[in-house]
Amino acid sequence: MNKAINQLSFENYALFLMKKYWHDAIDWLWQTPERSLNAAYNAALEIERIENEYLRGGQVSSLDDYSDNVVNYIESELSKYLQIAQTRLSEFKLSRSIINLFIINISSYSKIQMSTRELVQQVITDNHQTI
Repeated sequence: MNKAINQLSFENYALFLMKKYWHDAIDWLWQTPERSLNAAYNAALEIERIENEYLRGGQVSSLDDYSDNVVNYIESELSKYLQIAQTRLSEFKLSRSIINLFIINISSYSKIQMSTRELVQQVITDNHQTI
């Protein structure tokens, strides 16, 4: 008897953990578009900061004032933040598409469930009328 209770408790706990991880994963996915867009925006702000600080608002000709090492550093930083912005925008688009598909599938499933309920209700109604 005690072994059966322990097994049941373990199964309930395992089910609880699976549900928790599933909900955490869904929450993470749901928050991904906003998180990605924020990261892309922050990368764009860094690009703007570098341009304002070193390039006088984005004028490439102003790089002549700096040594080759500084120019290489500026170019690498701009390239890094541009790559981050592009990657995070791609992540945003992909995650929004996945969420939209998820929403469409839930909506379709709900419609199927509704039509199944209506069919069952119709069968029950028909059976009551014939009795």
